[in-house]
Amino acid sequence: MKGIRVSEAINNLRTELTQAIEEGKDEKVKFKVDAINLELQVEVGHEASAGGGISWWVFSADAKASRTDSRVHTLKLTLQPEAAIRVSRRRKTRPR
Repeated sequence: MKGIRVSEAINNLRTELTQAIEEGKDEKVKFKVDAINLELQVEVGHEASAGGGISWWVFSADAKASRTDSRVHTLKLTLQPEAAIRVSRRRKTRPR
């Protein structure tokens, strides 16, 4: 199958958003990401490998044009970003 896996598409989106946030950290106008609404055109396929299973593949407009609509599905996702949690290593002080 041509295309990329849904997991790869989401990982690429995460990388792009992280890069955009990092590049904009010193800008006067900053944006906060509350929710990401994503709509993908996908095809479901079975892998022939030993541990095979069902895979979801995202297609570009070019690949979609060569496929019939009956095989292409629309996958709508809403992703809620989680804030990165930083753990500080503070020394515990003993009462004197």
